[in-house]
Amino acid sequence: MLTSGNKVIYPSQGPCLIGPVINKVIDGWPVSFYQLALLGDSGGELFVPADKVQTIGIRPLLNRTDIPSRAD
Repeated sequence: MLTSGNKVIYPSQGPCLIGPVINKVIDGWPVSFYQLALLGDSGGELFVPADKVQTIGIRPLLNRTDIPSRAD
């Protein structure tokens, strides 16, 4: 599950900021969407169905401590 306010990578779109979960009724069925704000120069927003996040490949950004240091 994603947390509002965190940053993620959306494949082929780039870094995004997670906004609120939006609930809508689509074809008579309730569907939850994550609202993602693109952080690149293009700006814009995406709405991703909450049950498709893993299928799409959205992943959290790495922390600096997660990045191995280069040995010179």
